[in-house]
Amino acid sequence: MTLEEIFEENAAYVWRVLRRLGVGEADVEDVCQEVFLTVHRKLDTFDGSSALRTWLYGICLRLASEYRQRRRRRQLPHRGRLVGREWRQLRHRGRLVGREWRFRLDRERLRAGDGRRDRALQE
Repeated sequence: MTLEEIFEENAAYVWRVLRRLGVGEADVEDVCQEVFLTVHRKLDTFDGSSALRTWLYGICLRLASEYRQRRRRRQLPHRGRLVGREWRQLRHRGRLVGREWRFRLDRERLRAGDGRRDRALQE
């Protein structure tokens, strides 16, 4: 089976699967293209032990998962905007993560006053 035949017979199926797996309407065309690029690269490894649509579904599942992870990363608040240099120092030390470090840093800033905000980083 050639790539063109696979595309003609399964493009609508891949599109539906990606939409059901949570790929946004604006991005489904790009992810669909990634699916068929993967099919093109891996077509020689498809051994026919399962149905072609089962194989395509597995590719769609993996790429939709990657898409959702990328989307979540884009939606996270920009850490540099919150505390700038302090974020890099805290991340480098590996002590505090997520809400905990924000809470502690904000609390120490309030205690220290405006002129001594670096004191929170020395603990």
